[in-house]
Amino acid sequence: MLLTCKNLKCQYGEKILIDNITFNIRKTDKIGLIGVNGTGKSTLLGILAGVREPDSGDIEHIGNVRISYMPQNFNINEDLTTMEYISEVVKGSETALYEAKAILTKLEVFDFDKKINELSGGTKRKIVMSAALAKPCDLLILDEPTTGLHTDDIKKLLVILNRIVDNGDTVIVIEHNLD
Repeated sequence: MLLTCKNLKCQYGEKILIDNITFNIRKTDKIGLIGVNGTGKSTLLGILAGVREPDSGDIEHIGNVRISYMPQNFNINEDLTTMEYISEVVKGSETALYEAKAILTKLEVFDFDKKINELSGGTKRKIVMSAALAKPCDLLILDEPTTGLHTDDIKKLLVILNRIVDNGDTVIVIEHNLD
């Protein structure tokens, strides 16, 4: 077991998004959240990632759970180069930097020394996602990672995610593309 969530509640204004849910997340789980916009999927992932607090309820981390999180909407310092940004995210881990370069290369991103503000939106998403994928973690949380990606890139991402689970880690993804 990685996480136990008990009686989580969260609302946005008057709208109740999460109403008294309880669940467990185990090692090597592959979890996909689907649903229409505005139903609390991103809110729940933010709570699990620790970037948002529930209005009530408890989350118990079993042991020292390392979490890597890619939000749906991200703000990054676009004056950094690709590798400067990734180095910040993975906290300079040489192994993670190597892994991030390998993931970027698989996703056909080769502009490691280019400033992020010079890159397309899809390439920026690949960079943020590659940093999240390469960061050492037990629980990987991705909020709509395939937005703006081509079909071939989505297939490559699925191979990477399956490898992460095969290596004993857990993945949670919000996705609208049911494939």
